[in-house]
Amino acid sequence: MTANQVYLLSRPARPFAPQTIWLTVRFFLIVSSLTVFSLSANLNQSLLPVIFEMTLKAVLCVEVVGYIYHRFFQHLGVFTRLSEIFRRSQRYHWNHHNVRYPTGKFYKRNVVYSVSEQGIAWGWVLPGLAVAAAYLLYHGLNLPSLCFVTALAAYAKLVVSRVHERFHEGLNQERNSDYFRWLDQIHLLHHFDQRCNFTIVHPLMDMLFGTYMSPAKHKSELEMAVDEEKAIVSDVINWSYMLTEANPTEYATFVSDLRKHSRLRKKLKQVLEVFSARLIIDPTDQAARNLHLQASDLLNQTDPLLTN
Repeated sequence: MTANQVYLLSRPARPFAPQTIWLTVRFFLIVSSLTVFSLSANLNQSLLPVIFEMTLKAVLCVEVVGYIYHRFFQHLGVFTRLSEIFRRSQRYHWNHHNVRYPTGKFYKRNVVYSVSEQGIAWGWVLPGLAVAAAYLLYHGLNLPSLCFVTALAAYAKLVVSRVHERFHEGLNQERNSDYFRWLDQIHLLHHFDQRCNFTIVHPLMDMLFGTYMSPAKHKSELEMAVDEEKAIVSDVINWSYMLTEANPTEYATFVSDLRKHSRLRKKLKQVLEVFSARLIIDPTDQAARNLHLQASDLLNQTDPLLTN
């Protein structure tokens, strides 16, 4: 894959964008089925079926809400551009993708997972609390509701969160599992192109909404994602955002990160090469020209050899 191809992939929606009407119909059919299933609950049944039903509903809820939140509120989109609250969550996620676990040799480390949001991860806790509160408000405080909330928290923290952590831990007990390696590759492709593969434990939601990027069909992208010397699609998307849309506070933070982390400056140089390659192919691309000028200026600001 050439630098120009990486640039072109970062500009429009990916070619596997969802067939919106059919996928939306399928989604609503699933939601309708789950609603009927939910309303059919009989509170006089034994405890075991209640626990099973509430756990199943909690798992489905985490998968649906997690996909929506990760896709639309933690990555660049309408909501992160409208609200400072969501931009804060997006900045933490930018840190995860670009500072703590960038593609290349730092994507997976032989140390315990390092969180981007120190202390209580409010970026994920608040959406979870909102879902639990809405469920309790609608269904009341009873045994099934308590089972649902408990299963919701347990699945989100002990399964989804832990699996994601182990994607970035080089030494883990799942490394010999074919299923885990498949999920690991799916997540690596998310870091390659942050507009795909938003789910963690199973890519069902990505498959429903056309954002699934299959490891079997994208081997070259997997190879690029572990190549330290190449800029990838997510790099171009993230740096384009930073150069053109970041507010003054965000920009100052990014400049500070660039000065502290040499690998970020190295990545910016690679992105600059992508813009250069695009201009060689198409000198009339004004967007690429503006990004090239802004990236060059930022690199000059943060290069220790030039600023000292």
